Amino acid sequence: MTESFLDRVLRPHVFRTSPSCELVVVDRLTAEEKRLWGDQLEGLSSYGVLRSKAGGEARAIDRDLALLLFTLQLPGPLPTFLCREMEPKVLLRWIRGLLAAGILELEMDGCFLNSEEALACFEDTQQEPAPMPTEPRLPARLKDISRAALVSASTLPDATSKKRARWLYGYHRQPVTPYWRAKLQTQEQIQEWLGLNGEPGLRLDGLGKRLIERGWASWDFVERPRPGSEPTFKLYVSPRAKDLPVALAGLSEILGPLDAFHLKVGCDLPNILRADKLMLYFATFEAMATAAERLQSRFGDLEPQGVPFTAEIGLEGLLSWGGDPPLSRHWSPEPTRRSWRQWITERLAEAFDEVDSLGGSESFPAWRRVTDLLALEGINTETWSPDPLRWTGLENRQ
Repeated sequence: MTESFLDRVLRPHVFRTSPSCELVVVDRLTAEEKRLWGDQLEGLSSYGVLRSKAGGEARAIDRDLALLLFTLQLPGPLPTFLCREMEPKVLLRWIRGLLAAGILELEMDGCFLNSEEALACFEDTQQEPAPMPTEPRLPARLKDISRAALVSASTLPDATSKKRARWLYGYHRQPVTPYWRAKLQTQEQIQEWLGLNGEPGLRLDGLGKRLIERGWASWDFVERPRPGSEPTFKLYVSPRAKDLPVALAGLSEILGPLDAFHLKVGCDLPNILRADKLMLYFATFEAMATAAERLQSRFGDLEPQGVPFTAEIGLEGLLSWGGDPPLSRHWSPEPTRRSWRQWITERLAEAFDEVDSLGGSESFPAWRRVTDLLALEGINTETWSPDPLRWTGLENRQ
């Protein structure tokens, strides 16, 4: 293995064995498990079985893989013995396979990525990352994505409330890969790519005043009704980053009659790659729901990314909504307006702290207790929507 390959591709990264996996040496398997695995446990190199702590999928593994997984239970770079013994391309394929299967996880910017995001970090820098034929697709349903975020947050080592809140808020973003860094290097390139210097931008500028600051481009539509102390309803349009210009152009063509009072779109690389990259703001739930219905026929061909902890409203998570909480739902001594996702992820993190003090069990894990606590706040954690009977502004929702 060449030093340049290690330095460029693998050595800069921190990996860990997924906390959801457990290794069981063959001696500790039951007689029935040994019978089921049979010949796969034979041979001098066999170690035992790797399986999910939650049950389900399991696989027989050899001692080399067991040694790697035990080593990376403490996050760190790939061990030297592995890099010395395997050819570069073989090692890279092997690591990608472990990432795709969710056995290894990759750290970036202080967070451990999901399988798709981790695999994208090793794609060719000259072309947009594309899924491998054998790579499992991420769940499209927002309920599944949100549950995966909670399970992941429950395994964070030495997690403070702030660390968990940041993890939950940033979950399911696309990674900042070399492809995107090369494609969108300057603000001018980003605005050109989004269409802000062309017809989509001109159409939006005709409806409201444009403001670009802190990584966002936004428009206020001053003649539209807006809430006072009541909730603000957001419609999230969440395509994969590659489809964001198409989504923004489509919105600009039909925004006039939609009754939105504000539009915001990511205008720097981190915000373009996050899940909640394009949002419309409404004063009422009914106006937001009407707009979502109009957009479903328009955006059916876009690939969804999906925003965790929002309520799915169409197109397999491409469209979802949230209600920024009214001031009466804030618990700080001097309440200020908070966004829905700020509020929900901070409250989830605090609930994890409460659960940690109580202890968990395999039959009733911490993340399930957390969702029960959120129900006390008037949140339906099956749909990630506010309870219409307890959240001001939703009383007339069907």
